[in-house]
Amino acid sequence: MATSLVWKYFTLSAVDSTRVSCNVCNASLSRGGKGAASFNTTNLRKHLESKHENEFRELRRLENEKKTPAAAAATGASTSTGGAPTQQPSIVRAFDNRRPWEFADARSRRIHRVVGEMIALDDQPFNVVNRRGFRRVVAVLEPRYTLPSDKYFRTTLIPDLFTTISAKLTDVLASARVISFTTDSWTTSQCTDSLLSITAHWITDSWDRQLAVVAACPIEGSHTAQNLAGIVSSLLEKWNVGAKVHVFLRDNAKNITAGLREAGVESISCFSHTLQLCVKTSLASQRAVIDAVTTCRNVATHFSHSVLAKEKLEVIQRSIPDQACHAIIQDVQTRWNSTFYMLDRLLEQKKPLMLYAADNNIVLPTAHQWTLLERVLAILTPIERATRDVSAEKSSASDVIPVVVAIKRALQNVTNDSGVQTMKAELVRDINARFGDVAKEPMYAVATLVDPRYRGKLFTPDELANATQRLNDLAQNAVLPSATAAQATTSSTAEPAAKRARLNNNDSLLDLLDDDLQAVDVRNVINY
Repeated sequence: MATSLVWKYFTLSAVDSTRVSCNVCNASLSRGGKGAASFNTTNLRKHLESKHENEFRELRRLENEKKTPAAAAATGASTSTGGAPTQQPSIVRAFDNRRPWEFADARSRRIHRVVGEMIALDDQPFNVVNRRGFRRVVAVLEPRYTLPSDKYFRTTLIPDLFTTISAKLTDVLASARVISFTTDSWTTSQCTDSLLSITAHWITDSWDRQLAVVAACPIEGSHTAQNLAGIVSSLLEKWNVGAKVHVFLRDNAKNITAGLREAGVESISCFSHTLQLCVKTSLASQRAVIDAVTTCRNVATHFSHSVLAKEKLEVIQRSIPDQACHAIIQDVQTRWNSTFYMLDRLLEQKKPLMLYAADNNIVLPTAHQWTLLERVLAILTPIERATRDVSAEKSSASDVIPVVVAIKRALQNVTNDSGVQTMKAELVRDINARFGDVAKEPMYAVATLVDPRYRGKLFTPDELANATQRLNDLAQNAVLPSATAAQATTSSTAEPAAKRARLNNNDSLLDLLDDDLQAVDVRNVINY
């Protein structure tokens, strides 16, 4: 079946077979019918003729150059082995196939946009288009295409792309009923500005989770609560979502906590950040643990600062049967889990390290300290697993209460704590202090209650009564969209959907609660 040359300028929609997208202006057009039998290209040709004169002129030229077999035979065209005429390209067409495309050519503009999208999606620097390797790849893929300079992408294409995506995101957010936000301030070595990032999270009427970064803006001036409140308020106004805010998830810093309060939005602290505070407090509570961790940090620094030391250790690792050849990890003191991974790696490499120390000037942990470190890791392992669970892409507020319960149970199961009792006791004390009333927090309680994995099985009777009352209050004020209600009615007899899988089936901390969560009538499973 022949394919019209007009399809060079259009792309079939991936979600609607009755519509196409113009490659030049991205306009959405009908194919002229509702079924394959009625599809035609008339509408497409008219669009080119009325909107894109240059492209339509090019289409006409290409159609004129496309000869029929009979015309080819009449002009002396060669024939294939089977006797069918083979069209010889004209001299004009042969040269045209080698002629570089104009900058404004539809084909050039399409590649411009794809390269710009790559820069944005992959966080590439603008000058990637100036790099020799990238330019060679493009030249091989399409010799007729000429890459623009980084200035074009920086000042024209990316800003235009931002405007287009922002307009689409505005429409999407307008259809969201309720939106939650996560926010944090940060800096990078590539940027001296302090940035405030805000990400929107919402659920569609078809119960699909969505998210989008709505801001990554510099914080000008002091990081006061008033300044942060102004930034948040202006962004909510920009996206016209102020009335849809459910909650902001933030860290425990006083300025952002007060700033969000001043902006008039509800907020809760990040569970992972609060958990990190508990771990940092416990690690600093016992002198013997501090000394052992400091020694390990010095060992990691030794290898991170010396290529020769790394090479010597690698030789030793390869000489030991079944020994993993892993590099020593240097921790970042602001991230407790990096300290966990550093200690875990040093224990894994204990034998190679001892052989290395025999011929090199390096101070390793003592035998007593190695034992302490093993017990420290046993205590921190549940916290590390909990951090991974709640940091998973599909985690939600409903996981917080179960994870807290699981952490407490896991710490109770750690009985070999000789030499680190002070650290463990401080960790348990701080967790109880910071999360003792987590089941009374309405947002966490209701989220857990409506999650089919948990429901009310991890609440005390009083906590369950409070959560149920809060859920009833919310239900009375809730207004479901008619489409969702209709869908629920028509699908009530359908096969129930399978429960969502555990966040991390491999070594998930929530595995400790399997027996409790499989219970049918149990409500007061655990009471601290």
